[in-house]
Amino acid sequence: VLSTGSGEVSAFAGKYKARADWITDDGFIWDVKSTAMGLDDETLDKEIHKRKHHVGAAHYIRVFEQAGVEINGFGWIFVSTGPIPHIRLKTAPLWMLGYGLLDLRRAMAKLETTQERDEHPGWPDEITEADLPYWAKRRYENE
Repeated sequence: VLSTGSGEVSAFAGKYKARADWITDDGFIWDVKSTAMGLDDETLDKEIHKRKHHVGAAHYIRVFEQAGVEINGFGWIFVSTGPIPHIRLKTAPLWMLGYGLLDLRRAMAKLETTQERDEHPGWPDEITEADLPYWAKRRYENE
């Protein structure tokens, strides 16, 4: 699968950019992900959803295609971070990439609106002071 192609390939389309870990000669993008989680299908599928890897995949495909690169698929190379590394390769089906593109469009629309209004809801405009979690403070207080 990875015997031909190029690593660390960048693409630019307008104000957007993407950097693929590996693109095969036939236009398949592979993204390397390290994980401390298990490598079974259920765990990896949950990780893809939880970390929105399918949204990132849609972004990569969109940027590369807008830059004139023909893309024929997307997949992830999951590498375990345990004492004995294991590797699993999973491909993104078209329906998943479609959902990722839907979420990507929503996020980009929200980003453009906040930039136009110069508002960033949910985040304070002023500088705030850092704090420690209550349990950490108690540990220090009890020493």
